[in-house]
Amino acid sequence: MANWKQENTILTNIGLTMLSKAQVGLGKLEITKIIARDTVSTPDENKLLTGSTLPDTKQSAVLLSAKGAVIYPDNSQNADASQITARFSNETVGVGQSFKIRQVVVFMRLTELADSDEDMGEVPYMVAQSEGEDDYDFMPEFSVNPTAINYDLYILHSGVAQIDIAVKTAGYVDEDTYNEEITNIWNTINSITTNGVGQNTNGMTFDVWTPQYTADDDPSGARNWSKSTDTTQIAGTKSAERFNNYAENDNIAVGIGCHVEGGGNVGISNQCHIEGVDNHSGSDNTWGIHIEGRRNFATIGWFQHIEGELNQSAGYATHMEGQKNKAINTNSENVGILHVEGVNNTVNDGIIHHVEGTNNTVDKGNVHHVGGNGNSVSGSGDCCHVGGRSNIVSDTGEALVLGRENIVRNSNQANMTGYKNVIVNSVGASASGTVNTVTNSQRANVTGNNNTVNNSSSSTVSGDSNTVSDSCFESSVSGYSNTVTRSEHSIISGQNNIISDSNNSIVSGRTNQVTQNVHSSIVSGAGNNVHNDNLASSISNALFGTNGILIDSSEVIMSGNGNSATRSFCSILSGKNNSLIKNSSSDSTFSSEHSVISGNENTISQTRNSILTGNKNTISDYTPNGVSGERFPTCNIVTSGEINTIYGLFSSVITGYNNSITNIHDSVIGGKDNTISSEVLDSGTNCVLCTGFNCTVNNSGHPMFVTGSYNTINGNNSSVMGSNNIATGYDQVVMGHYNVEDTENKFALIVGGGAKNGENVARKNILELDWEGKLHITGLYVSNIWNEDGTGTLNVWNIADGTGVGAIIANNIAENKASGLYSFAIGNLTESSANYAFSTGNGSKAQGQSAVATGDYCESYANYSFTTGHLAKTKSVSSQAMGHNVSIDASSVSAFMCGYENSASNAFASFTSGQTNTNQSNRGFIAGGQNNVLKGENGFVANKGNNVSGNNNFVAGVTNTVGSNGVTVFGESNEITASSGMTGSLFTGNSNSAKSGIVEATFMSGYKNKINSHSAHDLISGESNTIYTSESSVISGYNNSTYAYHSAIVGNGNQVSGCRDIVGGFQNEVGKSGQQDTFGISCVVSGTSNQCAGRNNVLIGEGLKDYYGTEFIAGAPNTNSAFFGYYNDDSQGTLENSVLTIGGGTFTEARTVTRILKSGDIHTAGTVSTNGADLSEWFEWKDGNKLKEDRRGLFVTLDGENIVLADENTSYIHGIVSARPALVGNNYEDSWNKKYLTDVFGAIIYEDYIVPAETKTVVNENGEEEVIIVVPEKIEQRPMLNPDYDPNEVYIPRSKRPEWSYVASIGRLVVVDDGSCVANGYCKPTTGGIATTSDKGFRVMKRVDDTHILVWIDRAIIF
Repeated sequence: MANWKQENTILTNIGLTMLSKAQVGLGKLEITKIIARDTVSTPDENKLLTGSTLPDTKQSAVLLSAKGAVIYPDNSQNADASQITARFSNETVGVGQSFKIRQVVVFMRLTELADSDEDMGEVPYMVAQSEGEDDYDFMPEFSVNPTAINYDLYILHSGVAQIDIAVKTAGYVDEDTYNEEITNIWNTINSITTNGVGQNTNGMTFDVWTPQYTADDDPSGARNWSKSTDTTQIAGTKSAERFNNYAENDNIAVGIGCHVEGGGNVGISNQCHIEGVDNHSGSDNTWGIHIEGRRNFATIGWFQHIEGELNQSAGYATHMEGQKNKAINTNSENVGILHVEGVNNTVNDGIIHHVEGTNNTVDKGNVHHVGGNGNSVSGSGDCCHVGGRSNIVSDTGEALVLGRENIVRNSNQANMTGYKNVIVNSVGASASGTVNTVTNSQRANVTGNNNTVNNSSSSTVSGDSNTVSDSCFESSVSGYSNTVTRSEHSIISGQNNIISDSNNSIVSGRTNQVTQNVHSSIVSGAGNNVHNDNLASSISNALFGTNGILIDSSEVIMSGNGNSATRSFCSILSGKNNSLIKNSSSDSTFSSEHSVISGNENTISQTRNSILTGNKNTISDYTPNGVSGERFPTCNIVTSGEINTIYGLFSSVITGYNNSITNIHDSVIGGKDNTISSEVLDSGTNCVLCTGFNCTVNNSGHPMFVTGSYNTINGNNSSVMGSNNIATGYDQVVMGHYNVEDTENKFALIVGGGAKNGENVARKNILELDWEGKLHITGLYVSNIWNEDGTGTLNVWNIADGTGVGAIIANNIAENKASGLYSFAIGNLTESSANYAFSTGNGSKAQGQSAVATGDYCESYANYSFTTGHLAKTKSVSSQAMGHNVSIDASSVSAFMCGYENSASNAFASFTSGQTNTNQSNRGFIAGGQNNVLKGENGFVANKGNNVSGNNNFVAGVTNTVGSNGVTVFGESNEITASSGMTGSLFTGNSNSAKSGIVEATFMSGYKNKINSHSAHDLISGESNTIYTSESSVISGYNNSTYAYHSAIVGNGNQVSGCRDIVGGFQNEVGKSGQQDTFGISCVVSGTSNQCAGRNNVLIGEGLKDYYGTEFIAGAPNTNSAFFGYYNDDSQGTLENSVLTIGGGTFTEARTVTRILKSGDIHTAGTVSTNGADLSEWFEWKDGNKLKEDRRGLFVTLDGENIVLADENTSYIHGIVSARPALVGNNYEDSWNKKYLTDVFGAIIYEDYIVPAETKTVVNENGEEEVIIVVPEKIEQRPMLNPDYDPNEVYIPRSKRPEWSYVASIGRLVVVDDGSCVANGYCKPTTGGIATTSDKGFRVMKRVDDTHILVWIDRAIIF
């Protein structure tokens, strides 16, 4: 084939001139012809072509198609073009007339010219040219090779100078292939001539023979002939008609009533007509044969019509045309009533087939329609429609199969399109797309690519490479490479998900697995796994995030990354890499129950009714004393902090770092590296308060208090503080450092003063108070100290008076200071400078009244304050600071702090634990790490990096910012800082924000959603939605914005500023910002780019608009109306008074096609179609039809305004009683005809009425309730009620009352007659209103049955 390139295709100069005129409206372009030329010219020479005829023209093309506007595929052009297909063929190319095609020229002219416009005539418009002299398409002689060449041309019709051109050929074969095919055809014919025609029934063959003739001596052309066989001598007369130039002897007519003309034809059957060349007509048991063409064969069968070439037919009542088609009768009289056309089609069995196209085969069945190329229909089953290419249908009935290389087996009512799809054993199944497979799946619907459905009825599958198998009933699957087995009523989308044995669930995302009877659940995200190992089933789970694992669990919400849970119930799990593990073998226990878990890398086994957060904490079950079932140990707890290990915990608060806790109850534990354990049964309790660093608590069921560092407590109801102390006695208090353990429980109070030198520990007590009240002090310097009995004997050592009245110093008396009234300073470098102050340890100072400072360099500056640990400081009245480098400043009151490097200021009655937290709140609880609570009251803050201010907030998550009141915040990087309202609101997800305005009782989730002004009682999800002003609304989807109240918004890019609206779809606009109570009220909007400003309206479609003009003004929008379709006309005259509008326009041209007005009028731009066939009007019977007779189809006349039956004496025939009119007048189906007052002409009288103003109660800037007007009072019109109208009386419509009937005056109607009327005659009424024959009157169209005729009436008739 020639090489046709775009750069060799140009518009001529005169073509450009013509195009320019058409572009400015000076005429319309019309293609007049397309020619092929054998010439090559330069581009400049081609541009100069003119005139309606050109030299070297070889042929004009036939135009096969005009495919409409086509935009360039690569968008490289910015203009429109139209595609046409032009064909050149050699059907008229004789011997020696072959030619070459090097150039194709398109001619055009201008039409629809004005009188003043110039007619340019027919001119060459476009020239397409091959590469050169040696590059061409060759058109041979027809006798050498029948050839047709099709050119697809893209005709430019705007200002671009170049077009593209694509060339394809049809019916082109080379000379060698053609000669080989001719040889095969003749070999086939010779074989048939030698051996008999066809694959006929019962081994029958067609013996083709040449008869012997007598001399040609009959002037009529008749001859005698004879043929000898083995047993008989057959003789007869041949009648030859000379209608052509062939010799008479070439034709044979044997059968009775044969007519044979042409050349080489043989007619054996009776009543046959044969013309053409070398055709054969059956045997003597065939008749009624018509053959024309070349080398066609009718073997057996009757009433056949065959035309074309090399066709064979053994069917009865058959029409065959084309080439090499066959109807093969393998079972006598079982092939017939066929229509076969095309090339090489074969029908082997069955009746009432229509086969067309090429290479199609029908082997069995009846009533098939097969077209296309290479399709095959076989086996049982009837009534299939097969088209396309290379499709195979077997043992299937009532199926529709199109496309290419599809297979349908044993699947009645199947519907197949696409490429290489397979449906097997699946009744009512549908498949489209490519390489999809459906087996044993009734009513399944599959589209997309490479999907497989097996044994899964009523399921829908789309996408790519999905597999659905083993009883997936009524499920929907889309996406890529999902696998679904044994799962009913589920929805699956996304990529590489696996679902099995799990019903009523929704799965999306990628690489998720839902298996082993997980029902009624939602799973999305990536890499999640939900299944059952030991339970029969689980239900109602919601799994989001990535790489989550959920096993044997129900009613669980899981989000975050890498979390896992086994045997969990009614819990929430978020964060990262958290694990819930069930250690017990009992089916009645859970890893978590009614709990909330977040944070990072926490491990939990058996917890109930708890809040767990933090980092790398481990929580597991515990069996006291090894006795199974004594207690469910871990429940009712709040846990945070980092790397804590918990074995059994009940009704406790845990925080801090690397603490180890075993079987503890009713306790508060914080600090770092502490070990707390117990062995108690259900009857025991602990009540442990532990903070500080590296302390050990060995509890046996009684309260304990421990703080400081490296302390150990073993005694019940005891307290230990300071460092490296041991409290073993009951009801004992131990402080200081390195005390001597009291194993005999001698002392109530012990102050240690030992020391550690390298690995050597020297323990000693510097103060002991025994249970008899005796005080043992080392190095006591005393003044006025007496025994209780006044004897003056007191055991003292290394103790001295302080400078304050009644003050005591001990241990390092040279450096310790006790200057306050009755103050006490013990240890090293301690100082008690306030009244009743107590300091101990190393470098600690108690400078507030009744303050206590213990440990290492701890400072209690404020009255009634307490510090312990290392570098703990408090300047706050009645506050406690425990741990490492923690501080509470003077602006705080009654604060409690433990942990590592935490600080508090302006904090009242607050609890702070964890690490590097900042607390400035009142009555707040802060745990976790790096949280910053600036101000507020009654808050709870956990996990990491949160910045919180405001009152009554609950914050758990990572790097959230909260500056509002009364909110609950989970998730990550949310910013909730609105200063007003916020009470009862819940925020979760990632990067959502509410920075300003009032937010009340709102739930927000998702990603990057924003509240900019006001949100109350809203439910917000999705991504990048913006809420300016909203109340009691649901907002989801992507990039929506709203100023709406009481509305539901989903979809993408919608802008809603109304009230009580439902909005879905893409880029719809509803209402007006700031006027939510005026525009867009109580509307339903769905579709794309609709604009709504009315009230109580419905807009469903694209580009619809319910208001006129470009600005919202009062009265402009329609109300109480419905809009459907596309781009309606929004002019005032079109919108006003409409209740239903149907658009039929485009983006560039709005158009309304149908309107229904408030008055009931219908306006339509198209045709109104109905199954009824007459125009009627309601009339009342004079006699009231009291017997309720059926009077349909009877003639009537008028008596005043009533109707009576007509008869033979009636001169005026008003009409016929109709049964089903197309249009009815005088119709009062819904109400009494006099309900409204009318004028003398029947027009309804209207009255003005006042529509009250719509008001709303709001709170003004002064905090006072104020009633404002939303919609002003207005005057409208309504029909005026008749004073006689009684609304309480039940109205019976005319269609239900026997005294009323339809009477038709025009149309076709069925009429009762006396049996005398005939078609194409006339009729008139006789007795009883029935019809009788007449020479004039009403036209009779046909007889329906013995007593009914169909007549035409176009007016009333006067006889």
